[in-house]
Amino acid sequence: MKFRLFPSLLVLTTIGGAFSAGLLLTKRSEPFRPINITGQPTLGEADAPVQVVVFEDFKCPFCARYEHDVFPQLKSRYIDTGKVRYSFVNLAFLGPDSITAAQAGECVNKQESRLFWDFVEKVYHHQGNETTIWATPDSLGELAATIPGIEVSELRSCLLQHTFAQDVTADQKLAEHHDVRGTPEIYVNGIRVTAKTTEGISNMIELALQSSYR
Repeated sequence: MKFRLFPSLLVLTTIGGAFSAGLLLTKRSEPFRPINITGQPTLGEADAPVQVVVFEDFKCPFCARYEHDVFPQLKSRYIDTGKVRYSFVNLAFLGPDSITAAQAGECVNKQESRLFWDFVEKVYHHQGNETTIWATPDSLGELAATIPGIEVSELRSCLLQHTFAQDVTADQKLAEHHDVRGTPEIYVNGIRVTAKTTEGISNMIELALQSSYR
């Protein structure tokens, strides 16, 4: 278990470990409190019964572990089967290059939404130390160049001109509105997931599915 302060809050991060208290489920169905995902990178069917939203910082090592270990299982089990509509929201707070990486993601998403997920995988696979400045326009451009379909010159241009700075700021405000306390932070039908393991998230999704089919 790891602890992170964000911002001025002590956050328990459980990626990669079991935290049984977070797996407790009740039979009381909670109301669906959808998060506004307009313009956010999104996977899955538009009419999927369950909404999952994840807030991430590209420099966050726990986000990288979540993307490597948890997300692929959620994708095959719930997104690809039409049960979940899944959205990614930037929460760039670990450094100035967090903002650069977030803007790069926005650039790629606007170019071609399906390539955004390849970009996420590539960035996390090559993630540098969170205490260093590694997500620069040059390094991100080099990573993007390894993904067929991304217009690298356009990406570099939008980073130098800060084309999507307002979008990243809007994501920050969305995070504040929903009292996001750290990264990765995951919401199922607007309810914060306590145990950020495959089992913990799956249990929340299953509970939401049961409620939606009543």
